[in-house]
Amino acid sequence: MGEKLIGRTGYAIFALLLSWLFYWAPQSFGVFGGNDNFAHWILARYAWQHPELFLRMWGRPVYTFLFSFSAYGGIPTMKVFNTLLLGVTALVAADTAKRLGMKFTPWLAVLTLSVPRLFEMSVSAMTEITMALVVVGAVNLYFRKQFLWAALLISFSPFTRPEGWLFIAAMGGLFALLRNWRSIPWLAFGPVVMALIGWPVYGSPLWFLENNPYPMESPYGSGSPWTFVNSLPRGMNTTVLIGFVTGHITLWFAADHRARLERFALIVAPFWLYLIAHSYMWSKGILGSMGLVRVLASVMPLALIISWSGWNAVLRLRPKALAPLLSLLCLFTVFQIWRNHPFPKPEGGIVRISRSAGLWYRDSGYAKHKLYCQNSNILYFTEKDPFTYNNVTRYLPANMFPDLGENENGAFVLWDSRRFMTERISLDQLLDSPHFRLVQRFEPTESLQARNNGTLMRVYAFEKLDLPGNHDNRELMADPRILTSVN
Repeated sequence: MGEKLIGRTGYAIFALLLSWLFYWAPQSFGVFGGNDNFAHWILARYAWQHPELFLRMWGRPVYTFLFSFSAYGGIPTMKVFNTLLLGVTALVAADTAKRLGMKFTPWLAVLTLSVPRLFEMSVSAMTEITMALVVVGAVNLYFRKQFLWAALLISFSPFTRPEGWLFIAAMGGLFALLRNWRSIPWLAFGPVVMALIGWPVYGSPLWFLENNPYPMESPYGSGSPWTFVNSLPRGMNTTVLIGFVTGHITLWFAADHRARLERFALIVAPFWLYLIAHSYMWSKGILGSMGLVRVLASVMPLALIISWSGWNAVLRLRPKALAPLLSLLCLFTVFQIWRNHPFPKPEGGIVRISRSAGLWYRDSGYAKHKLYCQNSNILYFTEKDPFTYNNVTRYLPANMFPDLGENENGAFVLWDSRRFMTERISLDQLLDSPHFRLVQRFEPTESLQARNNGTLMRVYAFEKLDLPGNHDNRELMADPRILTSVN
């Protein structure tokens, strides 16, 4: 079988597999990444009504802008867009490998779809796939000798994910070593543009540094420094991992001194710097690290290029005989990995409860009143603009309890155990207050609790009364008429 035929077959298989992901993405009620999906959707969905949301550094301006259009269709259309970005990322990674002299690179695009860390994040509204495309896109432009464009693209990486400064440093260091002085200033293009955009809003050109959303001391604790390294076998899969290990050698010895330096600075070093940075932050419990290994999706295209270098070294032994076998191995790997991931991804217990509470509120007579709700999951289903103060307030401060300020009679509170567990108003305060009447509660069934290891939240709906009532919320808690059991 000729190289061209194998390549064309690879592209055809890739298109079919990507179409499969496109088909299931909007039908998957579940999402990888948890509650952050809904927080990202809220920022992207309402950014055009409230332009200052584009500058929220937690949401990341580049991501918020790109997804602000698909967000109008809800999280399902954001998942479709993320799947599209995954497809483009796979093709760009394959083209990059081809420019490094590797063979049969269409099958690298196929193998990309087998990497759990990547295709899981495509079924989400998260930032990792966007960052992966920015990173591998900048690397691709560099190896196309488009140095200025590579610098321009990577200069916006800090506004796609917070680790972007690492990639700017890596490319800047390479430019300096190669005395490419003309390209270095363009690495500042993204920060300068964003500084000028945000300066009038925040009153400082360094607003994106001063508004860092991640506290130095993480509220999530700390963990093992090996968490991210230990996640690599599952996050990559066995086929990619074998090539990844050997690829560190073949990528280094298969080129001249300049090429080795470029490959190390743009592919190998950024991957390990990224992983080490997250390992350090998690082990020290700093900068808001939660030890979430999903963040490695942003550098998985680099790992795939390294891996394909290792497999290409095997191909050189007997190209004609081994190329079809490697193609079959890629296809087998995709099917083997996909077998362990249900399509469509089922909806999680927390989202089920949020859906039940949010839709109940949306369709109730209380929806016309101001809503107090902290939970982004619930707000997603209420379909209320959470950035209009007269519409929604996303906190329930203790210093305003029980009055909630002026003219708040009839206001409605959706209190959930997940968000109110450690701060602000407690459930007991609401239950014991004559100013609030319990009107509905949402609790998981024993079956749903068991399927989620007993970690699910409960939601309680309270109406703010005009005058203190003589009701007993504790008795109402036992009333089955106001109980919605979520299974």
